[in-house]
Amino acid sequence: MIDLTAHTTFRLPFQAQSVVELRDLESAPRQLAQIQSPTVVLSGGSNWLQLATPFQGTVIRPRLSHVQATSVGTAVDVRIGAGMGWHEFVMQSLKAGWYGLENLALIPGWVGAAPIQNIGAYGVELASVCTGVLAWDFKAKAMVTLSREACEFGYRDSVFKRDLSRYCILEVHLRLQQKGTTTVDYGAIRSAIEAAGGDLSCPQDVAAAVIAIRQSKLPDPDLIPNVGSFFKNPVVTHEQCERLLALHPELPHYPDSQGVKIAAGFLLDKAGWRGRWMGSVGVHTEQALVLVNQGAPSVDDLRALVRTIRAEIQARYDLSLEIEPTQVGDTLG
Repeated sequence: MIDLTAHTTFRLPFQAQSVVELRDLESAPRQLAQIQSPTVVLSGGSNWLQLATPFQGTVIRPRLSHVQATSVGTAVDVRIGAGMGWHEFVMQSLKAGWYGLENLALIPGWVGAAPIQNIGAYGVELASVCTGVLAWDFKAKAMVTLSREACEFGYRDSVFKRDLSRYCILEVHLRLQQKGTTTVDYGAIRSAIEAAGGDLSCPQDVAAAVIAIRQSKLPDPDLIPNVGSFFKNPVVTHEQCERLLALHPELPHYPDSQGVKIAAGFLLDKAGWRGRWMGSVGVHTEQALVLVNQGAPSVDDLRALVRTIRAEIQARYDLSLEIEPTQVGDTLG
């Protein structure tokens, strides 16, 4: 068995029978067509929980890191290999004068994982700039290009997340702008830019503010094992939001197409979860939305912690917290 624990940021034990690394688009279809065993795709492992081990199959690592850009008027269409680091590409795009990703700076992981989760932060989601995805379809046994509509993006959701065994993402297609229009009214971005003496209309200043905010709130997974935000921010009705605001008038909340999005981390804070532990896993002392471990995490401890947190939030606020990271091999319930 091959130990892949170090390739996941939560560091749950993970061993697999075999590993296939994809290095270029030309040979990838041949490599993928030859795989007969069950498969799972492991990218940067930063939003990924392997809950059953060992894995009796093949782990695929799409290590493609190419970037191809084509100007289209004032926009630019970019094709990015799935193995490129997400933050690396965000910073490269800013340097090139391609805008639209600045709010998504410093999100860990690889480009290929971004559509699975429809990553989002500070009022921007990948879906707003993604035009399509090139993937290997294990069902069709062929390369396919899925349009943005076919990706079925939702809040931290996509067709890829709902069927992890069907696709291996090889390339992500984005349309970025060569004239930046910034989004600065979500979270603390505006105040962070103004405090730093920056320009609200400058994408580079927005990215710098996002990086500073994330570094102040979220632990570095290289130093403290974690998968970032562990629970989704609930989307509630306006009536539910008013009820929660009566309890906590300072509750952060934002308009959403389905109702009102509220801050799960705030509610976890109010419930006293920051800094609490169950065995080998616990809640980060600075950010209640982040679960961490002491270096040798137990799936049973994680399951118990998650179950207890969700039950308490349900009882206290009549809210069901959804788990954000992709769960592989089993679920936390």
